[in-house]
Amino acid sequence: MYFFKYMYFRIYSFYVKEWETDIPGIYSLSIVTIFQALNLYTLFKLFSYFFPNVLNYLSNTINLLLLYFLIAIINWYLLSFNSISIESIKEDDVQKNKRGKYIVVYIVLSLLFFFIT
Repeated sequence: MYFFKYMYFRIYSFYVKEWETDIPGIYSLSIVTIFQALNLYTLFKLFSYFFPNVLNYLSNTINLLLLYFLIAIINWYLLSFNSISIESIKEDDVQKNKRGKYIVVYIVLSLLFFFIT
């Protein structure tokens, strides 16, 4: 869970610094939720090779939207109510670059596995 909190923090701080938007929390929450739902759907697709009925149930668009909104509500509760301030995470440039690379690798692997399966 710490990884997703940190990912939320990095996306949030990016939107605040780059675009100075008034709703960076919604953008950050949406991006984190999209990648979590993408990973969950990829796992369901992998399980469908062993249990074919799972994907048939999730192939319905309404079920996918319900899954996405369920993840979004959980993330909203966990990430927004336990808000992370920019000052709360102290890191030097080496740590920031290392953790930033982890986030990029996570995003690339998530997209790669989604399109492969």
